[in-house]
Formats: sequence, structure tokens, C-alpha cells
Amino acid sequence: MWRWHWMPILSLIAANCNFWAAFCHASPSSTGPTSTEEAQTIWREGRKAFLDARYEETVPYLQRLIDRYPGDLHRDDAMLMLGDAYFHLGNT
Repeated sequence: MWRWHWMPILSLIAANCNFWAAFCHASPSSTGPTSTEEAQTIWREGRKAFLDARYEETVPYLQRLIDRYPGDLHRDDAMLMLGDAYFHLGNT
């Protein structure tokens, strides 16, 4: 008897899961196979560009790292650096 009361809630949860899956899809730059070597290279180049204050070069590197490697150890640092790079470019 009680399981019928849960049906609207379960359908709402399922609808939200589909919504978030569609909303949080990977960007076109993140398709294809990935490798740890590529992630390290992207991080190294993006970080170097950031530390050298070449913010226009920083953005594509760090954005690609964030898009392609959501579980990378440097993702949080990359997000902070990316925000700072956008700030220095006047694009907040």
C-alpha cells in the first residue's frame, strides 16, 4: 500500500537525474580517449602560462583539463587559476 505513495517521488528523482545528466554533459573539447600523460602535459602547460601571466594562453589549457579530466588531482587548482585568468582578462 505505501509503495504507491513513493511513485511520484521516484518519478521526480528520475526526471531530475535525466535533467542533470543533460545539463552537465561534457563539452565538445572533451570527447575522445584520455590519458594521464595528456592530463599532465595540459596541466604543466596551463600552469606555466598562468605563472608567466599569459592569461589568454592559460584559458584553453585549463578549460580542457577541467572538461576532459574531472577526476584529476589538479582540477581544483586549475579551476582557481582559470577563474583568476578570466579575472585578469576582464571576463568575470
